Amino acid sequence: MRHAILIATAAAATIAVPAVAQLRVDFERQIRPVFEQSCLPCHNEENAGGKLRMDTMPGLLKGGSKGPAIAPTKPEQSLLVKLVEMPAGSPLAMPPGEPLPKEQQAAIREW
Repeated sequence: MRHAILIATAAAATIAVPAVAQLRVDFERQIRPVFEQSCLPCHNEENAGGKLRMDTMPGLLKGGSKGPAIAPTKPEQSLLVKLVEMPAGSPLAMPPGEPLPKEQQAAIREW
């Protein structure tokens, strides 16, 4: 079920992202695995931490208690980008604990 939702999310994401970004970042190969490993354990249908669901595109666009998680085509306005790029130890940094590697952060920014 979760994989079907992520596939639908990927399909919706290609509509909301400019063609240039589609060439640079592959959701299935670069973003989905990061979400599955680092985000979905806390932000899914059963456990929407911060009222945020990251298992669907509507969930990302709606956001959680802090507002929309993403701003398509505007990474500088994306809460998700801001939180994953915070330095280790910042209380709001996501995911909690060890920060994402820089290449994963960059892929999320470009996506």
